[in-house]
Amino acid sequence: MAADTLITTPEPPARTRRRPADRHGYVTDGERLYRVVSPVDVELGIDDAVLEDCATLQWRVYSHVELWWLRLREV
Repeated sequence: MAADTLITTPEPPARTRRRPADRHGYVTDGERLYRVVSPVDVELGIDDAVLEDCATLQWRVYSHVELWWLRLREV
């Protein structure tokens, strides 16, 4: 690859339009299983979601950008 070649990645949307799932639903990124503790609610202006990793039982807040990059699917 030439030194002057620019590699770009797609930019996430300003706000996600998709919710990971309903509260207490389950989603996966293809490798991990998560329980939705607190879903995104665009209408209320909540762009972050709290997900619990089912393997470690740890909760984490994911920003709308992180959610977009994870490409979560409902289980």
